Order: sequence, then C-alpha cells, then structure tokens
Amino acid sequence: MAVGALLAIVGAGLWFLLLRDAPLMPAANSETAADPRPRDASKQASPSPTAGATSRQEGEARTVVAAAPEQTSTTDAAVLRGRVVDTDGVPIAGVLAKVHGWGINGDAVNAHRAVHGAVEWADPEQVVTATDGRFEIAFVPPPPFQFTLGLTCEGRVGSRGRWDRIEPGEVKDFGDVTMEAGARITGRLVDRAGSPVVRPAGTRFQLSIDRSNRRDRPRGDIVPVDGAWCDVASDGSFTVRDPVRPGTWQVSLRGLLPVEREQEFEVVAPATALEVEVFRPDEVLRVAGVVVDDTGAPVPQADFEPLGIERASSWILHADREGRFEFEQRPDALDPAARFRLRFEEAGYGTVTTDELRWGDTELRVVMPRLPVMEVLVLRAHDRSPVEEYGLRVMNTGGRRSSNESEVRGGWEHPGGVTRITTLQDGGLKRLIVEPRQGSGLAVAMEHVDIDLAAPPRPTILLPDAAERVVRIQDTEGRPVVGSRVEVIDAGGEEITAATRVTDPGSRGWSSAELGVLTGIGISDEAGEARVMAPSGVPVSVRCTGAHPPWIANGVVLDGGLMVTVAEGATLKIRFEPADVVSAWLEEARDFAALRNSEDLERHRPWVTLRCTDDGGRQTFPAGSSSYEGARMEPSGLVELRGVPEGNWLVTCRRYARLDADRFETAGVDHPESVGLRNGTTTELVFDVSTYRTGTVIGRVLSGGEPLAETSLRGQREVASRDSNGDPRVEWVTIQTDAEGRFRRQVPVGRYAWTAAIELPVDGSGTAPRVDVRALPDTEVGAGEEIEVELEASLARADLRILGPDGEPVRGLPIYSELALGSVERPTNPKPTDPDGNTSVFGTAGSFRFRCRIRSLVDEAAFYAFVEELTERHGGSRAPEVRAGLEDAVVELGQPVVLSTGQAGKTTIRLPPAWDR
Repeated sequence: MAVGALLAIVGAGLWFLLLRDAPLMPAANSETAADPRPRDASKQASPSPTAGATSRQEGEARTVVAAAPEQTSTTDAAVLRGRVVDTDGVPIAGVLAKVHGWGINGDAVNAHRAVHGAVEWADPEQVVTATDGRFEIAFVPPPPFQFTLGLTCEGRVGSRGRWDRIEPGEVKDFGDVTMEAGARITGRLVDRAGSPVVRPAGTRFQLSIDRSNRRDRPRGDIVPVDGAWCDVASDGSFTVRDPVRPGTWQVSLRGLLPVEREQEFEVVAPATALEVEVFRPDEVLRVAGVVVDDTGAPVPQADFEPLGIERASSWILHADREGRFEFEQRPDALDPAARFRLRFEEAGYGTVTTDELRWGDTELRVVMPRLPVMEVLVLRAHDRSPVEEYGLRVMNTGGRRSSNESEVRGGWEHPGGVTRITTLQDGGLKRLIVEPRQGSGLAVAMEHVDIDLAAPPRPTILLPDAAERVVRIQDTEGRPVVGSRVEVIDAGGEEITAATRVTDPGSRGWSSAELGVLTGIGISDEAGEARVMAPSGVPVSVRCTGAHPPWIANGVVLDGGLMVTVAEGATLKIRFEPADVVSAWLEEARDFAALRNSEDLERHRPWVTLRCTDDGGRQTFPAGSSSYEGARMEPSGLVELRGVPEGNWLVTCRRYARLDADRFETAGVDHPESVGLRNGTTTELVFDVSTYRTGTVIGRVLSGGEPLAETSLRGQREVASRDSNGDPRVEWVTIQTDAEGRFRRQVPVGRYAWTAAIELPVDGSGTAPRVDVRALPDTEVGAGEEIEVELEASLARADLRILGPDGEPVRGLPIYSELALGSVERPTNPKPTDPDGNTSVFGTAGSFRFRCRIRSLVDEAAFYAFVEELTERHGGSRAPEVRAGLEDAVVELGQPVVLSTGQAGKTTIRLPPAWDR
C-alpha cells in the first residue's frame, strides 16, 4: 500500500532520540531558557555523557533521600514514581533519579511566551532511593516542555524515559523498574595490521557505542540506556565509563577515520575488551586550520564545503567551537595530488572561498569578515512610540531556506523598540514579521525588506492597534454556520486564494512559499459568530473555511465587523466496502489509539481528503487540510463531506496501518476515478477497498546464500487506478528483516515484486551506500493466506571507463542512472570517475541507461554563458524554453550498461561532444 512517513511517536526515530541525553537548559529566567535557539543537528557539540556519567557530574548538587515520599500539596504538580529492583526483584538502594525538562522546540516556547510571558523552570531536586528502592519526584510542568527521567546506579545499566509532554496533575507510576548489572568495556585502537595507534599530541578522539536502532531494543516507559561514549587516551586505549547491556553494539569514532564506517562487536558481562580498527593518522589525506573573523576572534561552528572534489560524507561539515576545522579523506580514496577549494559560510559573516588547496595543508587561516548589524525599530502606529515587547522573525521569500527562520530574534524584550540582528545568513528580499505580546492591544505586522548585507537598512515597522471583531457566518437561507474557521491575514497587498499558504506565528511548519501572516483566527459558534483580533483601520484579507466552499475577501477593513454568506456547495457521501476491510481498519484505529493512551478514538479513525483536479487547481477539501486532517470515517464505513466546491475531485483515504505490535504508519488509498461535483447536489460514491483485504507473508531474504540481516525489504504491487501519466499506479509495503534475515508482515492482497536494500562495501569516502536489488521470486498473496517464501537478492555490478570526445579519460564525472528498462528498481548513481575515468555501478542484474550533465563536461564560464544566452533569447529565466533547454543539457551515454553478477570486464564509453557551439 502507499505509505507515509513512520509516526515519530512510535517509530524508531523516537527511540534514537529517547536514548540520547537531552540538551541542558540554562538557569531559569535566562533569555536562552525562555527562548531556546537550537542549531542544526550537524552543529551539535560532542556526544553528551551517558545518564550515569551525567549523574556523577550533577551528584554534587543537593539530593533528597526518598525513604518516605511525601505528596506535594501543589494541585498542578505532576508525579513520577516507581520502585527500582534488580533482575531477581530485590529493591536497589542508592539509585539516583533525576528529572530534566527543556523546551519542546523554539516555536512552541515562543508561542507560549507570546501569551503567558517567560517560562519559569528549574529541574526538580534529584532523589536517591532508600532500601525499599522507591523514588517519587513531583514538579509543575510548563506547557511547552518535554521531559526525561534518568535512573543511574554504580555498576548497573542506567535507565531512561522521555515524554514530549507531561500534563499538570498527571501521575506516572512505573511500578517495578529493573536495572541489570552491566558489562565494562575497555579497548584500544589498532591499524589494519593490528599495531596500536596512538593519539597525536593536541588532538582529541572520542569513541561512542550505540544499539538504539536495533529491532530488539527494549520498549516501554523506562528503558535501559543504549548509548555511551568515552575519550581515547594518548596511548590509544579507552574505557567506557558506564556499564552497558550485553549484546551487539555498533562502535563509531570522532576525530579519527575507522576502517569501517561502523564496526559491530559482541559485548559480554562482566567485561569485554575491544580492538577498533582505524587508519593511522599519518595515512589520512587531510587539510586543517582555523577560521577567524576580521578581529582575529574564532568563528565557532562555521559551515564549510569542498569545491572541485568529492565530499567525505553527506553531513554538513563545520568547524568546532574554537574555529578549528579539518577535511579528511581515506587513503587512496582520491588523487593525493588533487587541488580543491573550501567555501565557508556562517550567519553574520561574509562567505569566503579559499585559494586552491592541496592535501597536507594543515595550518590554514581563513578570515571571515563580520557583517554590519541590521537594526529593526518597532513603533506603535498611532503615536509612533516604541514597542519594547515583541517577537521578530526574519524569513526568506524564496531560494535557500535557513534553519533559524522560525526563531524569534533577540528574545522578547527590546529596549527602545530596537532589535539588533547579527545572524543573517544571506541578503535579498526578506519578510520581517513582528508579533506583539498578546493582550497588548496591538496587531501582528509584516513588511518586505530588501537587505544588502554589506549595508543593511534600518527598517521601521509600525504596529496598528487591534481590537476584537465579530464575523457572522450564515448560509444562503440565513441560518448560522457553526464550526467555520475564520482567518484574518495580512497578505502584504497580495490577493489570497483558498490554497494560499500563510504564516501562523503560533505554529510550526514555516515555508518561504507562504504569502502573508495570520493575524487573527476564530471558530464560529452556535450563533454563527467568530471573534477575531483585527487591526484597526487596516485592510486585511479574510478567509472562511469549513463545511462549505471557502469564502475569501481581500482588502477588507473589519472595524465594523463583517457578515459573510457562504454558498451551499456539494455533498459527497462515500461508503467504503466490503465491511470486513472497514472493520479491520477500525480495529487498527482502536489499537493505535490505545498505544497512544488516547480516549479520542474518532480522531484516529480513517479520514478522507479531496484534491481538485481542475486546471489551475491544487485546492484541497477540507480547505487547508494536511495529510493528517479530513472527514473521519463513521463506524458504518460512511464518510460525508458537505459544502464541497464545484469541480472534479480526487478522493484519498488515509489511515493508521499496523507495521508490528507497537509500530504504525500512515497509509493512503486513492479512488481510481475522479468525482465531478456540482453545487447544491448530493453525490454518493461506493469506494471498493476489497483489494485491501490482507494476507500474511512469512519468509527470509538471502544474498549470496547469506541472510540479509536488518535490511529494508520493499514489495510493489499494481492497483486498479492510473497515475497522472496514465500508467498503472503502484503501491509499496516496507518490511524490516531481523538479525537472521527473517520477516513476517500482513500485506494487502496482490502480486508483489520485491527489492531488498543491500549495503555496498565501504568506499573511499567512508560511507556505505545502499542499493535496491531485485529479490526473487515474485509473490502472490491471497486474502487470509499465509505465504512462506525465501527471496534471493543477487548484487550485480558493472565497471565503466569514460573517455571524452578526444579519447582522454574524463576525471571526476558524475553519472546518473535512468529508470531500469522494464524493472522496478534502479542501480546506484556511481561515484564520480577517478583520474583514469573509471567508476563502478551496483544494482540488479540487467540493462540500464545512464547520462551525465553537460555542466560536468564544460568550463563553468561556458555553461553560464549558455544559460545567459538562453535566458536573453527567450525573455527571462522562467520561460518554458529555458527550462526545456536546461533539461536537455545532458549527454546520454551511447549504449545501455549491462550489470552482471559475474566478471563481465570493463565497459568503455566514449562521450560525444557536449554541444555544437
């Protein structure tokens, strides 16, 4: 079936985060505590210590012995309690229990602060269990916070729980929490010959171990910590400070290149000694240096990327907190005589590209000039007095997105109404959004500003007075309309439509494509009245959506309120059949609701959304609905949508589908035909979902006779409907194999073609890419059947040598795979060719086509001259002829490439001239 992303709350990603230490919050009342400003994940500091190590550091803080827990008298207090026991059920004394809280995200904290002011929070006092092993911690949880509970004890594996939100007054009683004795890990670094590797003076290596993404990880409210780290000593030895659970662990390094990207080791109690294979530091291709500003001060965590050479990894590269940086490659991965440049970028600094570098340059000094400060002045419109309490956001209007666009710049208090911004990444046209404190009597305002980073403007933004206005909504018969959403939007003079995306300062989901800013919102009551905050004397756009066609007005002044009459629209009644499939879907909804401890079953039942297929459409109904919103299915299998605008609509049903005992995903089902609707009419539609009866597939996946452990298996089946090109629509199911390559999964009935993800050998870049390989045989699954199958996935390859029109090898050429001929998978995009023009392709045995871009074959100046000529000839960069010209600016490799499981030799391909100038 077509699948959506795994739900974070039940997917593996949650557990990966859960088993990491949460970021520490500063002292209460600090600007950072109330207005956290996280960096990109790639810019986080070194791995945090495990819970046990953290507790020892914090152990000097005052603790409370929990011999006889006392109930707090605060009615809003939440309580976390339980009893810690060993594997025999005997209570454990001396266990340190610690609760830590921090903001869910910057947006949530900012939204809370805009209404309620600064968030007051300090972690509650840690407690130590007495002889009965019990602990209890009471605290009042702020609304926009998430929390962890850590349990640590000398000699035992730490435990940890994490919650996105804890409600005031909520009591979590975990009962008995088992803490087992752990294994001590020691070891040393060795090279490929087994000789010890010492740490050079002035360097720091860190080793981390992890097993949090394994399928056999424990589940529950409180689980053992599945991650730890340690520094490597100068002689190359290491000792992991905290005991860990016996089992299979992945080991990775920071500051040194391991021979394998991730090495797995079996850890046994009471102690395990490891030898981790790494490249010797003097073998690694390396450039290094420091990045500073024009005063000589370090630029912490500046992003940088190589130009003219392949990257060492897919992650963002960045300097450390002292401005030091390194760019490394494995021995013989690239030409050791290669020349390249590094480009450095950081918000608040000018972008810098180095001169040409070569491997071995390790004392580089890169100077990034500081950019001038941009000052924004915010005044009240009626008397031009300063506004000192507001949140300011700076958003790009197009092009590259910045990770900090949704953040409030400079906190919420601005003396004299001025915010000084030193964190702009780039210039150009920006949207400045100013959100005053709620209750201030002022309205949100937006202004577009063209920013030159070298000479930034000093914009002044005027906030108009705001007052509550009443918008009355009625139908054509004069009856009040209940539950309609009324939006007041500052669109910056533009006209909005039903599909226009606007910025809501109180929510997440920011996009540079959003046209305006939401300044007020209300829901109509039994009298059809919605109360919204609106600016006085200022034209705004008003959009009303609900069980009726959207009503939109642009340039409206709401000083006197507004009466809205909405059209009747069409009614669409959808009945899902057969009943056994509907019952199965509703049962999955009940199980999912139970997993989330939710009593709101209706919210988790399958739901239907509509997409308009008319020209110029892109409209959805209910208007503005996301992938998780729509009209919910009744227990009878009926879904009714009222007030749908005229048009031809595609019908999609989404639901929560089970992956295994405690994991679900969103799955989508499209009706094979669009439905034409007309205002004032009722249309009944029978949605046949009989092809979503299920059977069970049981089996295992092999490659070369060996099981494919913990890999992704995907099955593709054709369904009745057609896609936009008229081709048969396909749906996928994804299955994860276990440590022995086995799997079991309920799937919709049909014939499945399978592909398995096979990890390729580690290449010179240190990455281990995966390629989808056909797994045979195909499988026919019938309703209620259990099918056992053994799938074989054979990895094939082709070795290529690319020559230019002159017969000389083409070096560093990226090649891109076309769709397989008559197949469901494609091979890898090969690595760029080496100095002799060689590269290798991996995938399923068969015949494939490849191509390369002309830009890779010609001088950069010549390519841009070509683009400029196209643009001038056709009157602008958005002309269809320009887009078509650029899409055609590719070179097809002259022949299909055959991937074979045997030794087929090397295929030599000679490229034609790039283009005839």
